Amino acid sequence: MHLKMAQFAFMAIVAMISLGIGVPSDFCGSRATFADQAENLRKIQQEFTRTIRPMIEQHCGDCHWGDDADADLNLEPFET
Repeated sequence: MHLKMAQFAFMAIVAMISLGIGVPSDFCGSRATFADQAENLRKIQQEFTRTIRPMIEQHCGDCHWGDDADADLNLEPFET
């Protein structure tokens, strides 16, 4: 995984935890079917779009949005 993507994934997970949004317990479990995993991923993407992305835009966007993003970390392309 690319370092910037890993950093963003970490930030998203921290944000989800801080907002009380958990990753479904069977998302990474071996018992979940592909359909279950796909549905859980859709739920996570919807939650990200509804709560996490707006928070990132508000609190991180000034410095990490667009071509001149600080630390070369541009969060704009991450839509889900």
